[in-house]
Amino acid sequence: MLSMDFGFDLEDTYEPAVRQLKTEEEIQKYVVDESLDPVNRFVHILSKGEEIQKQSALSSAPNLLSHCEPKEKEGVLKELCRFVGSSGEDYHLLMAEQLPQLLRESVVSEHLFLKLVFPTVIQGLQSRNSTISQAWNNCLLEVLPFLPKEVLKSDILPIVRRNSDLRQTVQTRTFSCRLVSKMAEHYETSLIMQDLVPIIKHLCQDIEYEVRWNMGVSLVPIVASVDSKTTVNILLPELIELTNDEEKIVKFKALATLVDFVPYLDEESILSTVLPTVDRYIESTSLKHDPNIVEVSRVFGALCYHLGSHLTEDQKNYYLSFFRKLSTNGLTDSGSGSKTEKYRRDSTHFMPSNKTQESDMNVDCRQYAAFNFPAILRFCGTNDFSTQLERSLTSLATDPAVPVRRTLAVGFHEVVKYMSPRSVVLENTLYQLLSDDNVEIKSAVTKHLDIIIIYMYDSSISDVTRKSMQEKIAEAIIDCYEALRVSHDWRATANIIRHFCSIPNCFTDEITYRKIYPLVNEVVASHAARPIKEAACETLAWLVRSNRKFDQRTEMVSNLITNLSASQSSAQRLIFVELCRCFSKNFSRKFFKENLFEHVINLSTDKVVDVRLALSKFLPHIKSMLRLPVDSNLLRRLESAVRNLINQDYQNRQSSTVTSTIRHYLQLCDQQETIVETALDHVPRNEEDVIDQTKEDEERSIEMHHKQRRRKSLPKTSPLLTTSKPKVPSDFNGNKNTKNSTTSPTSHSNGSLHGGSASPLSPSIKSPVSHLNGSKSGNGHNSPATKKGSFRTHSSSGTFSPMAKNDHAEKKQNGAHDLRRASMPVNLPSETVQKKTATSKASAKK
Repeated sequence: MLSMDFGFDLEDTYEPAVRQLKTEEEIQKYVVDESLDPVNRFVHILSKGEEIQKQSALSSAPNLLSHCEPKEKEGVLKELCRFVGSSGEDYHLLMAEQLPQLLRESVVSEHLFLKLVFPTVIQGLQSRNSTISQAWNNCLLEVLPFLPKEVLKSDILPIVRRNSDLRQTVQTRTFSCRLVSKMAEHYETSLIMQDLVPIIKHLCQDIEYEVRWNMGVSLVPIVASVDSKTTVNILLPELIELTNDEEKIVKFKALATLVDFVPYLDEESILSTVLPTVDRYIESTSLKHDPNIVEVSRVFGALCYHLGSHLTEDQKNYYLSFFRKLSTNGLTDSGSGSKTEKYRRDSTHFMPSNKTQESDMNVDCRQYAAFNFPAILRFCGTNDFSTQLERSLTSLATDPAVPVRRTLAVGFHEVVKYMSPRSVVLENTLYQLLSDDNVEIKSAVTKHLDIIIIYMYDSSISDVTRKSMQEKIAEAIIDCYEALRVSHDWRATANIIRHFCSIPNCFTDEITYRKIYPLVNEVVASHAARPIKEAACETLAWLVRSNRKFDQRTEMVSNLITNLSASQSSAQRLIFVELCRCFSKNFSRKFFKENLFEHVINLSTDKVVDVRLALSKFLPHIKSMLRLPVDSNLLRRLESAVRNLINQDYQNRQSSTVTSTIRHYLQLCDQQETIVETALDHVPRNEEDVIDQTKEDEERSIEMHHKQRRRKSLPKTSPLLTTSKPKVPSDFNGNKNTKNSTTSPTSHSNGSLHGGSASPLSPSIKSPVSHLNGSKSGNGHNSPATKKGSFRTHSSSGTFSPMAKNDHAEKKQNGAHDLRRASMPVNLPSETVQKKTATSKASAKK
């Protein structure tokens, strides 16, 4: 044997990894006496346990306190506060996070919290460790709503005054701004002016800009807690002064706060104070290359929304002209052609000059204009849209910067909703967004595609007078789907497929059948991701139901059954079960039982365990659709399928998880009760039955309309050419000879289970239980001949109906054509006829 020397010993290099077991001493460290009750165990771990045990005990403290007696709670809280006071940073952070939960869930009473826990909170606020003090600051802000007003005045107010002093750090004074704002919401209203307003004015005039802008932002909750006089005389002047601050961030934060002040101000204050301040900002930013224009454009939509009712027509036109400038800021129309033709739409940033900072500023300004467009539309009104905002909307939709177009696409559904019922004027903009080259814009506009289509084209909402662009919009939607599919964004792809459900109600049936249905059908039969195929199944079931043409509906269902249920691919058979589940939601029980029941039940003998597992999950719902005695044969077929599943599971010996799952759903199927209905008492029992009856009536009306149209299309024959039917000979009992008849009394022309009405599909789709009924249908099964002398009659499902004779007599007497659950015609047996003949002869002799 050839030996090779690699220069090192393999046995020494690759030693087997042996797990080192814990020693007895290490095990004893984590052992706790099992005889201890939960409270004593908690105290023992905090005093003598290891670090990991202490953290675990501290995390479970709220759960422990919720199960303790009041006396035990006091002992646990004492030990908890003693332990945290002498522990490190990690325990302080964990304790500060757990305490608010005790008050939110009422685990600890208010008295007990103030007596034992509140001193620990105050002590944590005074810690020199900034991380610990910040954690307890946040804890105090969360527990503040649960504290009594007396505690706020006696304990919290001194803390606010002390922290707002200029000798404190900036972080402490910033926290004081948040604390005083939170206190104002729960403080005594009559004492706010005396206790809190001086602190607020002091913080608004702080020497550090961080404190000033934090206090400016915190003024909004305070305004909601004070009267209008205090707001106008004290808070509003302080805020106006902040809008003139030397620091830009303070100015713009104050301007944003001024927007939220407007609902709390009276008309005079708005006209005399707020509007001049806003006009000054607009005039200052109207200068060329003013960097402040970005911040103004950020809040301009909210300003117009709140100030709209206080402006004159001239002021509104001035504000709208400023918005039109914002929507085209940095773009110029020079030379031949528009700006959208001059610059490619793929470019993320449009650079009018070599200054990158200026370019980014212009893009941000237009992006905020796109974000604020719905608010500006409400400010302008739909009547003036074509003259004031239509060009701006087109400019934003074709902007060379991707962020601008994406922002407009995200909020475009809000624009369409507000423009209703004149939303159809926006179809050009919709077409531009759907036809965009960037996938992000396509994904953004299709996120709410159903809302856009419904408000734009639904005749019950929109005034649709022209449908010339529906064909182009449909093609753009399909192109949009193809782009999303190629981008491998399965969430966006599944989302747009679900939104296809809104197309039948808004577009013509021809567009839906020729363009949308083939696309969704292809997705169902393809190898797409599972979420995409599930969305396609839901959409496809709705498309079939929404189609009002009987021929097209028949073709759709027939193709699905042919291509999926008998497919060689297990994935397609699996998706067929999902498709049947969707059809059961969108169609009546009668439709499902006549057209899909047999095909989905046949999958109980499938060789692939995933298919059988999916079927077992669906069986309880199938059983809930059955009604006895009409569906007794279907129930027997269902029970046979359950036995097949059990046998297949036993023979193949799958994993224990699959076996238990299948048996679990089969047990649920066994527990599902089957509703019993009589032939004459078919009354909706609940809301589900009412909905099902509505679906069944809709399907019947489509079928009847189709039959009437076919009857009208048939050529009329002349009465001279008609020939009378040959009379069928009768036997000696008076029964007609049926030897030459092509059908038996219990068979139907289309194999339907229900004798009163035909299947809503074409005759090519066979009855799911034709071989069980013994009927002669197109599947090759012959019906047994009716035995003479037998008085047994059959209902529409082939089962014995004791009411059949009375039903038939009543139907004959009333001249009715059929009943809702009609039984088959009755053949009188020969014995009965002989008895009647003998009785008549005896009466004649008498």
